[in-house]
This record gives sequence, C-alpha cells and structure tokens, in this order.
Amino acid sequence: MLDPFTKKRIGKIMDEYINTKNSSFFNHHTKLSYTINENMVTLVEDRPVFLYGQWTTLGVAQFRMNDNRWAIYWRDRKNDWHFVDKLQPDEDFEKLLEIVEQDRNGLFGT
Repeated sequence: MLDPFTKKRIGKIMDEYINTKNSSFFNHHTKLSYTINENMVTLVEDRPVFLYGQWTTLGVAQFRMNDNRWAIYWRDRKNDWHFVDKLQPDEDFEKLLEIVEQDRNGLFGT
C-alpha cells in the first residue's frame, strides 16, 4: 500500500499529466483519468460509444510499486495486465510515465 505522502505526490503528478492531455485540441473525443488502489496507479481512457451520451473505459497502463520501485504493465484485449519485461522497475515514477507517453512499442495507445 502506498504511504500517504507518495499517494499525494503521485496524485499531483497524474492530475497535471491528465489536465494537460485532456486540454489538448486534438483530444476532445477522449478523456484520461486514473485510479490509485493499494500499490497500483491505473491510467484509463474514456471514449464515447455509438450510443449517444454513453462512454466506455479502457485501461491504458498500470504502474505497480514493489520494493520502492515502480513497474509498468500493459493491458491485452482480454483486459489482463502484463508486466513490460523490457523495462526494469524504477524508483522514478515520472520517468515511467514518460515512457508510457512516448509509447515506442505501441503497447499503451496514448
């Protein structure tokens, strides 16, 4: 479980990231949000579905902290999460968030 200081710090980082992404001119059809549960931060994308006024939520990336290091997980079509084994866990959450943003391997769809 994340300690209160870490939870608040990560919340501020994610709030800033999400506000920047959601205010983008090109991003008016999707909305990003996140949840913090136990030792996990899950970045999700909300998209409109064909029925007017309804939205669907898809997981984009999940960050999990173990032994004071963050690891990134990607979601498959069955909504199962998988560790990105090409990336070593890191203490720097923002570094891993930037990796998700760059999405060089096409795992996150950001």
